[in-house]
Amino acid sequence: FKCSYTYTKGSEGILALLADHFSVNTSSFAVQQAAVWIAEDNVTYAECGTLVSTSYGQTVRTIKEADYETAGNLVAKMKLL
Repeated sequence: FKCSYTYTKGSEGILALLADHFSVNTSSFAVQQAAVWIAEDNVTYAECGTLVSTSYGQTVRTIKEADYETAGNLVAKMKLL
């Protein structure tokens, strides 16, 4: 199952706010991915699971609880804007 999200200049909504934020602020891939999942699918920490990337070989990264909390706080902040 694949999901993709597209951001274009002038877009509105939470994904656009997150894209703008991540374009100027450094966050780990896990925080960025969790933020998108939280914003779009309202996932829980347990649902985030494991991220797998094959772009640089097979690497498995797990979203840590601290990453999930950071992402959740960021999404909550963006919803207030």
